[in-house]
Amino acid sequence: MRVYMMCSNMGGAWVVHDVLKHAWSMGCRKVNIETDSADVANLFSGQQEDLRGNTIASMVRQMLNLDWEVKVCKISRVCNRVVDALAKASRSLPVGEIIYHDAPHFVHDLIREGF
Repeated sequence: MRVYMMCSNMGGAWVVHDVLKHAWSMGCRKVNIETDSADVANLFSGQQEDLRGNTIASMVRQMLNLDWEVKVCKISRVCNRVVDALAKASRSLPVGEIIYHDAPHFVHDLIREGF
């Protein structure tokens, strides 16, 4: 499972937790998360020492300790255009959860350009 994230603060850590929880319940045991948030990427690598004891940091670390492979990498904002397209498309969708098992047609050109 590959997850692209756009987040500007540690609120993104809650999104990561929810995505990981959902991925685990779906049976995914290999997850790649790409984010443009250095804070979120550092949380996964344990580089956020000031977050020790933080509720969401602890919850994410518990998820990471499960028997699976989770890779997190920081990508540039420019490289995160796919998630921008998904966010823009979501504005016209009803509220709720949507799971794409394949890339939606409106991001195919972006993927062909280099993703």
